[in-house]
Amino acid sequence: MTMMIRLLLLPLCLMQLNEVAGTITLTTDNSLVKMGDNVTMTCKFPEKYPEKENIEIHFAGQAIGNWNSHERVSSVSNSTLYSVSIDKSPTGYNLMTFTIKSFAVSNCGEYTCLERSDAGVNGTATVEHKLSYGDNCGTCGQCSPSTNMSCSGHSTCKCNKGYIYKDVCIIDQKLEYALGDTAIISCNIPGEFLNPRWDDGSHNVYIAEGQTTFNNETTNSRWSRSKDTKNLIITSFEDSDPRTYRCSITRPTTDSYIATVTVIIPPEATNLASLVGGILGGTVAALVLVIIGIVIYMRTPKETI
Repeated sequence: MTMMIRLLLLPLCLMQLNEVAGTITLTTDNSLVKMGDNVTMTCKFPEKYPEKENIEIHFAGQAIGNWNSHERVSSVSNSTLYSVSIDKSPTGYNLMTFTIKSFAVSNCGEYTCLERSDAGVNGTATVEHKLSYGDNCGTCGQCSPSTNMSCSGHSTCKCNKGYIYKDVCIIDQKLEYALGDTAIISCNIPGEFLNPRWDDGSHNVYIAEGQTTFNNETTNSRWSRSKDTKNLIITSFEDSDPRTYRCSITRPTTDSYIATVTVIIPPEATNLASLVGGILGGTVAALVLVIIGIVIYMRTPKETI
């Protein structure tokens, strides 16, 4: 009888263990971090573990944060680099907040929150470095209104005089136009200004700041600007037009605005392409059958009369 009860209870115990094993989670407030930023990770774990007392944060194979539920104390391996706190107010679980005080490249990688006696009970989060202005030379982003980044006289990336840093990963606006449409791309920089520069976010300049004529090497007669010079206008939108467009100014202030333009493929075009493909496919199949029939006919012995 006792053995039967144990057998009946075993599946319930296994179900409870599986439930516990899936309840540790680790999340981060920012997975793409600039140097010097604070990074906060939150480990959520059950309020009570049978015979389990230590929840740890691991990085590069080492424990760097710890919560001892038996002694009710938390600690970090290096208080200059990290901090940790515990929130026990939620019902049924606790929250351990682990903070990297000043992010460095050496902090990139995967972090794991686990129960020390059972590393299989864990949650993970990955933190990566966002290269940007002020980083070590050779790893910089872009300066607006061009790529005028310099390392002269110092060891970190700086913009040359008259330029500001612009994170090229930040897109201010996304536009869509169908082929043949007139595309209007606005330079939504606040304030009053005239004749901004337009480029592709890199070295291809469409029109320089302060100029009234477009660059013939990068544009054509379909390109123009609105009367207030703040809108770029491209008529008869073509396959080659979808790209990044950046406007920028250095007078009266330094600023820039980035838009990406993509082409809309109408549903009827997609359906037509499928139909044509089907017709062509059927035509090719029929042609193959005709050729095979001719070959068989030519090779079949003919009866003589």
